[in-house]
Amino acid sequence: ILGFTWLVIIIYGDALISPFGTAFIYTAATGRVNYAMSQIGFFSPGFKKLNRHSVPMRAILFNYVVGLFLFLPFPGWQTMVSFIISCFVISYCVGPLSLVALRKSHPLQERPFRLPCANFFAVLAFYICNLLVFWTGWQTVYHLLIAMLIGFAVFIYRSMKSEDKQEHWQWRTARWLIPYLMGVGIISYLGSFGGGINVIKFGTDFIVIAVFTIIVYSAAMRSTRLNITEAENALLINSK
Repeated sequence: ILGFTWLVIIIYGDALISPFGTAFIYTAATGRVNYAMSQIGFFSPGFKKLNRHSVPMRAILFNYVVGLFLFLPFPGWQTMVSFIISCFVISYCVGPLSLVALRKSHPLQERPFRLPCANFFAVLAFYICNLLVFWTGWQTVYHLLIAMLIGFAVFIYRSMKSEDKQEHWQWRTARWLIPYLMGVGIISYLGSFGGGINVIKFGTDFIVIAVFTIIVYSAAMRSTRLNITEAENALLINSK
């Protein structure tokens, strides 16, 4: 009405150009993730190869191919973005749990900054992450669960195949992830977002996810304590 057609053109232009900044950053970052996973043995050693500019081109090309395959289950940009955001949030879920676990396993570690009330903030952050995943909806969550279960199967296979005892402890510490992922899927399916069957109504879902968060948090911390005990026993036996 005001004749701001030129402004619409600028906004559309910005919508096309601005994602390139994020794309360049994540092209480099995810390539380094594959490079690091190759170094620790989870990916093929070929991904460790760098070109003359010290760039892991094989890892970047692999991500490109995987990205193309993502268009098969996600025909639209919006659905793919929702899936990727859920993946990021799931990865952030590990952060608050790791904070408390590391405090238990390395209580004497020097820390420049010490978070007060760490257990409270860890549970709160974990709860918020679970809410964010739940709000993406069942249609996104079930794709996320398939991807997570494939990755978890590779992790279990790699851990059980390895002769390194510490990798066996890593699998035992991560066992809580199986009921966690199953619980996320069930609650999302029963919820009211993104194709859920609306058994868990809006408002009630806050309480359900709060209870679920506390149960999973307690299981994860118990798994951490068992892992620390086993590791200490192993070190004691080796020292003898």
